[in-house]
Amino acid sequence: APVVVQDVTLAPTHFKTPLLPDTRAEAVIPMLAGDAVVGALDVQSITPDSFHETDVATLSTIADQLAVAVQNARLFEKTSRQARRERLVVEITNKIRAAPDIDGMLRTAVSELRQALGVSHGVVRLGPIVTRSAPRDGNGHDGNGSDGHQSGNGAG
Repeated sequence: APVVVQDVTLAPTHFKTPLLPDTRAEAVIPMLAGDAVVGALDVQSITPDSFHETDVATLSTIADQLAVAVQNARLFEKTSRQARRERLVVEITNKIRAAPDIDGMLRTAVSELRQALGVSHGVVRLGPIVTRSAPRDGNGHDGNGSDGHQSGNGAG
């Protein structure tokens, strides 16, 4: 809810700011976008009793419009960052795939990631190849409905 102080000299909780030393009246309006408080619109006057009900209603409308605009700008920025990241991933992946061999793929990956992340060093360490088999149930089956043995004539 808006907070309006018609004479700040009579309000012991009023925070005096050196940037506006002549303030006598103040209206603080929450900037709401749905249930989210995005910020506050703080309006000050050098004249006491400056803010009337219609002024507060107008300020509330403006504060709500500002809140929606701020929220939309933040969402746009977030979406733009995500789109840039996704484009970068596609570009790096395409460069890695274009490498002629595994060594080239790894060198390309490290080089591109260093550049994308703005870091000076990057390393890929390879370990031994470990194969994973399908998990087996208590009856020795592989979870795909078979017992792990191929049956039939092999044609399929």
